Amino acid sequence: MKSKSTIYTSAFYLAFAYNFFQSLNFSNNAIYPLYVTYSGGGAEMVGLFMSAFSIAAVLGRPLVGLMIDRFRIKPVLLAGSLMMALPSIGYYFLIGEGLVPLVWILRIIQGFGFGAHFTGFFTLAAQNAPIERRNEAVATYGVSGLMGALIGPYLGENLVEHFGLPVFFLVMCGLSLVGFLFILPLSEKGEGGTHFPGLRTLLSGFRSRKLLFVLFLAMCLAFSYSTPQVFLAPIAKERGIWGFGLYFTGFGVTGIFIRMLGRKWGDRIGLRRILIPAFISYGLGLLILEFSSGIEGIILAGAVNGFAHGIAFPAVTALGYNQSRPEIVGSSMALVTGVMDASNAINAIVLGQAAGYFGYGVVFWLAALAPLAAAAVLVVNVLVHPVVIRSPHN
Repeated sequence: MKSKSTIYTSAFYLAFAYNFFQSLNFSNNAIYPLYVTYSGGGAEMVGLFMSAFSIAAVLGRPLVGLMIDRFRIKPVLLAGSLMMALPSIGYYFLIGEGLVPLVWILRIIQGFGFGAHFTGFFTLAAQNAPIERRNEAVATYGVSGLMGALIGPYLGENLVEHFGLPVFFLVMCGLSLVGFLFILPLSEKGEGGTHFPGLRTLLSGFRSRKLLFVLFLAMCLAFSYSTPQVFLAPIAKERGIWGFGLYFTGFGVTGIFIRMLGRKWGDRIGLRRILIPAFISYGLGLLILEFSSGIEGIILAGAVNGFAHGIAFPAVTALGYNQSRPEIVGSSMALVTGVMDASNAINAIVLGQAAGYFGYGVVFWLAALAPLAAAAVLVVNVLVHPVVIRSPHN
């Protein structure tokens, strides 16, 4: 007889497969700067195009959170996967037309879809987890995304190199549609929501100091993760480095390894404590990218950042779920993931402008400040409040 505290349910396997195929698509966001440059855009336009995706995801988060609280997670995942898939068909037909307004509309739709997918998937992971194994569950569910990131950008780079952008966009659409099929048979446990939470309830929950602390960590984490996503492709091209997609392979291999090895660390040692070395590692990985002149350095940086992300992402996500009030958990998780996307947008705009003025050489220097600041704040927070945060609402 299965333990009541098991993670490995039918919902887990369906969600795992779903997220793997979605990850094969969204991990190829790193390829879109090549689409922008193909369409005649420079560094500043790359930043704006990438930020449009993140801004759409941010602005859609309140609606996504309310829909999860009211209608549960499955409808949100279905809608999100379609909105990530179908814009690629539009890009396919608009290749050669430049960055016309319709391209930007498709980018916004794609960003909203990613926001729905991202919030829904990790809310599902945390919701289905036994209380005492929440960090482990989020880490294990998230391995599916790392598996996609392991091969996704390398696949995308080779599709563009050998077959061109049209084939790339068709494949990306197909991958998300396969993921859509896996979520169709998903059954959620428990009963659905019955009402939208009131504004006063939302504001009261969002003003929690504990949740605000998690939001700061989420911002720093996303800033660290998204910088290579946005800028590695054009920087590698400028430095004459082919095969930059292997960064994501190194990232995925190390991330999967550390997720499986350390999936119980947060529940045993404490979420904030394991985040300190994770953020320090992220800072180191970004600095390695700064000094990389060959593919070896790119792969090493990917491995270091994969180690960091493998620990940091499930810990920040579990911490956010733990510090959320039960009646607004969907909205709270939407806020946490929305802050991540807001950081992505700020990153793309600010660093894109900096690269336009000073060159790409400043990008990774500036990006490294975010994880190092998070590590410093965590050290102070643990010293002031040494209680170990393992279970919800501790």
